[in-house]
Amino acid sequence: MVRIALLFPQKGFFEAAFETFAEHNQFQHDFETVTEEYVLEEVVTPGSQFDPEVIGTYDVVISRGITAELFRRQFQQPPLVEIPVAGNDLVRSMEQLRRQVGDKLIAIVGAHNMLYGAEELAEIVGMRVRCYERHSDSDWASAVDEALADGCEALLGGVETCAYAQSRGLPCALLRTGKEALWQAYTEAKKMVQVQMIEQRKSLRLRTIFDYTYEGILEIGVDGTLMSFNHTACSTLGLSPSDEGKSAAACISAGPFQELLLSARTCENTLVPYGPLKLAVSKSRLENKGCVWGYIITFQDVTRLQQMEKSIRKQLHAHGYEAKHTFTDILGGSPQLRRVIALAKQYAGTDLDVLITGPSGTGKELFAQSIHNQSARRNQPFVAINCAALHENLLESELFGYVEGAFTGAAKGGKTGLFEQAHGGTIFLDEVAEISTALQCKLLRVLQEREIMRLGDNRIIPIDIRVIAATNKNLFQYVKEGRFREDLYYRLDVLRVQLPSLNERSGDIPILAQHFIDAYAAHYQPGAGAMQLTEDACALLEQIHWHGNIRQLKNICLRTVVTCRQRQIGARALAEVLGDAGVGTAPDASTSLPEPSGGTATTPPAAESEAQRIRHALVRCGYRREAAASLLGISRSTLWKKMKALQINEK
Repeated sequence: MVRIALLFPQKGFFEAAFETFAEHNQFQHDFETVTEEYVLEEVVTPGSQFDPEVIGTYDVVISRGITAELFRRQFQQPPLVEIPVAGNDLVRSMEQLRRQVGDKLIAIVGAHNMLYGAEELAEIVGMRVRCYERHSDSDWASAVDEALADGCEALLGGVETCAYAQSRGLPCALLRTGKEALWQAYTEAKKMVQVQMIEQRKSLRLRTIFDYTYEGILEIGVDGTLMSFNHTACSTLGLSPSDEGKSAAACISAGPFQELLLSARTCENTLVPYGPLKLAVSKSRLENKGCVWGYIITFQDVTRLQQMEKSIRKQLHAHGYEAKHTFTDILGGSPQLRRVIALAKQYAGTDLDVLITGPSGTGKELFAQSIHNQSARRNQPFVAINCAALHENLLESELFGYVEGAFTGAAKGGKTGLFEQAHGGTIFLDEVAEISTALQCKLLRVLQEREIMRLGDNRIIPIDIRVIAATNKNLFQYVKEGRFREDLYYRLDVLRVQLPSLNERSGDIPILAQHFIDAYAAHYQPGAGAMQLTEDACALLEQIHWHGNIRQLKNICLRTVVTCRQRQIGARALAEVLGDAGVGTAPDASTSLPEPSGGTATTPPAAESEAQRIRHALVRCGYRREAAASLLGISRSTLWKKMKALQINEK
């Protein structure tokens, strides 16, 4: 609701004020972009005495004459609309007075805006008038006295002027305001309110942006006066709202920041100390047609920037850039594995780059994640990328990022590279040997300088990362063949972890296999009960040459769970699952397998003697007599007797 005050010394002075206002409210005017309800209230101000508390409750004030002039001198808000004294109102009032007094000399007393053009109008209508201008709320008596002294025989003026004139015996009439002038005043009042509301909303939006930005913002005049500043500037610089309009020299502590504010120098993202803080400051001129009338200074607390960056990194971390595995997830107890784990844990305590080597499928990423989670960077991102999975050009944009328009198809707004996303944490470069020679050069610079530049950009971005690289290739051989940069090789090969193949840690195979069997059975055969590998099945697994290492073993276990229905998985059932996976086992491993313990052995070819069958079984089972006996379908004591009778040595 918009409240409009109609100010005048006497109640009911404007005869048609409310009637005209009601008519005006029935029209939708072109300027009304903000729809509001308008209310007109009459406010009597005898002796032009204004109550600030009452005045402050209105959105706009309408008045005329000396009342309007005095209001303007005392108040800037609310805005004032001054009712014009229209020519027809002036002529109408003079004609009314002439009907009373005839052709006498008439005095017109009022403010300057009421008298403007009165004498010319009087001459047109054939009346004799003389104008007397009022300048204050108490000079009406002197104006009337002066008119009497000049021989005026009637008077036209305001309420107080007419009251005094009547006391002096002078015929008088009020200078009335007609509907036309009121209509114009209401239109101007509503326009003023509309403009004010639009500006207020615009100002509120700008102020909200101004105050809720993370940057501190100062506006300073060329004379060093603090014109305005936001909440961030207040809290960072220790200012108070009352400092607005004061000298920056008096409000800002002496030092480099104050010197920058008071100088004519401009800058962009310059580090400037302010007490214990370090501020990233930018300063630009406010100028028009070559005339500088002030400066805008924006700044950010570098510590806060770092905290924000850390928060953003954590959010990225929460969206998938995290290491899920630790050293406790690495199964096995073979001496070879224990030595590698101990070495990796030792490396995790440093912040040096690590190169993990070993055959495919040995768990290089598992070790990389474990090293990260054992390190001081454990709460920061772990970003993994397979360098062999992406084309050279795509890999470069993924690693370093790019700005908008860097190349055809670049995403709007650009993209943050994986090195930036790994800031504070670890980046894992798997299959690093597959990186092209051209990209190796750029990668070397990143590792040396810990700085990156996005594609299409000219800004250097510092990064804090640890690099863990992995490969199943002989990188040194690649260097000799010219396929891998020697300097990059030695930059990556700071700390090395050489993972053993599964064949080198055969004692861990039963543990790993049973773990995978349990995990897959719970998923693919829930509620069916546990599946258990028998001893002869484990013995068979230990004799296979695992070209694919742990990855191949996992596949075999998955296939076993899906295809087998028995709860006890023996060597024969496992052999059916293995199929071609058994190729590459110990020599002569193609001999037919017997049923599990207690079953009848398959009859060997006629050409194969009993001694050959026993030797084959011993080789396949690693010369473990209990496993070999089970494979042959005989007891351990029977096997021992046969070996003694056939003069078969254990090795």
